[in-house]
Amino acid sequence: MNPLITLALQFAPDVARAFAGDKGGRVAASVTDAVAQAAGTSDAAAAQIALAQDPAKLADLRIRLAQIAADAETQRRANELDELKAQIADTENARATFAELAKSGNVVGWAPVIVSIIVVTGFFVILAWLIVREPGLTGDSSVLQLVNITIGALTAAFATVVNFWLGSSHGSRIKDQLSAALQAQSAASGAGRTAAALGAHSARIDAAVDALNARTSQAPAPVPPPRPADLAPPPAAPTTAAQPPTASDADARFERSVTLVLELEGGYVDNPADPGGATNMGITLDTLRAWRHDPSLTAQDVKTLTEAEAKQIYRANYWDVMRCDDLPAGVDLSVFDFGVNAGPSRSVKLLQQLVGATQDGIMGPNTLAAVATKQPVPLIESFADGRLDYYKSLSTYSTFGRGWTNRTERVEQEALSMAGA
Repeated sequence: MNPLITLALQFAPDVARAFAGDKGGRVAASVTDAVAQAAGTSDAAAAQIALAQDPAKLADLRIRLAQIAADAETQRRANELDELKAQIADTENARATFAELAKSGNVVGWAPVIVSIIVVTGFFVILAWLIVREPGLTGDSSVLQLVNITIGALTAAFATVVNFWLGSSHGSRIKDQLSAALQAQSAASGAGRTAAALGAHSARIDAAVDALNARTSQAPAPVPPPRPADLAPPPAAPTTAAQPPTASDADARFERSVTLVLELEGGYVDNPADPGGATNMGITLDTLRAWRHDPSLTAQDVKTLTEAEAKQIYRANYWDVMRCDDLPAGVDLSVFDFGVNAGPSRSVKLLQQLVGATQDGIMGPNTLAAVATKQPVPLIESFADGRLDYYKSLSTYSTFGRGWTNRTERVEQEALSMAGA
């Protein structure tokens, strides 16, 4: 199965019903496109990270999947209606054909009448015989078996006769009415599902925005211009630009950085007023469910989360995504912590703005090359200023500003220490 479809089923299990009868693969293609568009990538691993980190993207995906499911249900009902129309048309055509043959004097035209008389007569004769002879048949199992087969065949034949003479006429009268009713029901069902999905997920988006403003806000904000030190060319004297780190050095820097992040994020909390729900070491229930691929996890699983697993999540979802291993010491911590607090894309965009790279939120070779032209210490200071300006642009700064400022200053001090300042 396409991994993007598996991802869709993980976040919206109800969409599985849309795959019933999807012989042409239309639903599968629609679901795949929906996941790629909502996550902004066709790579399953990257899409999972994007959806786990951004509640707005996840809500958008669920709305898209709800619409796909509604459309599939509408198509299924339309197919059923077409089949019913075809059955009614077949019966009507048969009656019309035999009627024309009878009018022209052809004996074949009387075949339905003769067969119907035989079947109806036989049905009632056998039924009456069973009523009269039933006490004498109970002792012979072979006779009873034969009688059951006979009465079953006659019952089916009788039903066919009734349908031929009465059902088709009745179907002819109600066909248009049935068509309109089914279409209206189908449209109402699809619209109802979509409206319900839109309403529910709009509420989720509103809750997510409130939570993000307080913890990991994704609201757009102006990024400050680089300091003059960043715009000036590097001095002729040897700079403090870091050389590409070794594997052991990168691991040590991650361990130092994630240790500070865990300290800043704190332990287990489950505040009913927090839309993010149960959180431990900064890891929410939704993030843990996505990480373990298990939507049945509860707050208790978050509470028992180990520090080792939390570090794995931070490395995979943030450190590796932003390629912090390839950043200079100190700059890696600044980018990492802001990515944890406000989202990887926003953190990378701030860094790209400061080094003059294209602001696409992706830490690629061009961004890394631009970072390499800057001295780590001034870059760390400019990044801290930009981070504070971002927080000040939020409507919740008056409430949470002191905490954000303290965290930014603490990270800046540690980053400067890592850079050797």
